[in-house]
Amino acid sequence: MLRKELSLIINSLLVQCAAGIFIASALIRIIQAVPGKGDYASAAGMMVTGPVIMLSMAVSLFHLGNPFRAYRAVTNMWSSWLSREIFFTGAFLALWFVYLYIYLKGTNGNIVISLTAIAGVAAVISMAGIYYSTGKTGWCSINTYTGFLLSIVVFGCVTTSVLLTMYCKDIPVAASFINTAGIILAIVVIFKMVQFIILMPELKDDPDEWNIDSFAAASSFGSRWGALFKKLNFTGLAVSLAGAVMMFAASRLFSEDSAEICIYLSAFLVIAGETIARTGFFSLGIESEQKETKGTAKRDHYGRYIPGKVDAAG
Repeated sequence: MLRKELSLIINSLLVQCAAGIFIASALIRIIQAVPGKGDYASAAGMMVTGPVIMLSMAVSLFHLGNPFRAYRAVTNMWSSWLSREIFFTGAFLALWFVYLYIYLKGTNGNIVISLTAIAGVAAVISMAGIYYSTGKTGWCSINTYTGFLLSIVVFGCVTTSVLLTMYCKDIPVAASFINTAGIILAIVVIFKMVQFIILMPELKDDPDEWNIDSFAAASSFGSRWGALFKKLNFTGLAVSLAGAVMMFAASRLFSEDSAEICIYLSAFLVIAGETIARTGFFSLGIESEQKETKGTAKRDHYGRYIPGKVDAAG
């Protein structure tokens, strides 16, 4: 069931969300998008980043067989994408604490901010590497890297719009930045959709029978979960695109009372779309689990699965 992958879905979204929030908030500060009140928006975004990272790390423990041995996962950093992800996520959080200390001291911390943002992006790249390295159809694609990295941009655009709406809604210049965020968001979602369409020819359903090679390589693409993978990805991207269009429209009506509600609603749609699409992505993990279970079934001398024949151990 998909609920078994729930911790991974939430963890991946939270790490990318944290990176998007921090980078977007840093940009608001660096370019002085809205002088004065823009500083409050930037500070609020950066402050919430740490708790989001900590929540993602806490959620990830639920997917471990023995959470008390989680520290061992980082010992294989030079050859394991999982170890790299854990290392860079921890570095992301540690650097955030350094930034927090510097911020409370009232000193300039642009170097620390840059390093924190880099650690967040490195954590997301490492996360994508975990799934790409499986060699599985649907995961072993450049889409995995671009999809995860572009999710940082998606969450960054949403963060920018919400923060400026919360703290700068009475400043007209904020509308232009929300308008820009809506345009960037729409371009990113459309790009992800085009990439997925290009990937479609590779997502061909395999025959019902099994063979040793596809099982060992984890590269086959089953019909049931393959269909769910396609359906949820397209649905999620469509919902995100609707949110982007609404954000763009809301910025045009920024001076009106309904604009604030529209921006919050668009943010909700975008986040919901990302969640739906990510659920589709992880649905392929369930297919792999089922194949591992099915691997105990009887096979003929060609390695093909014999329906109804299961070893005693299975």
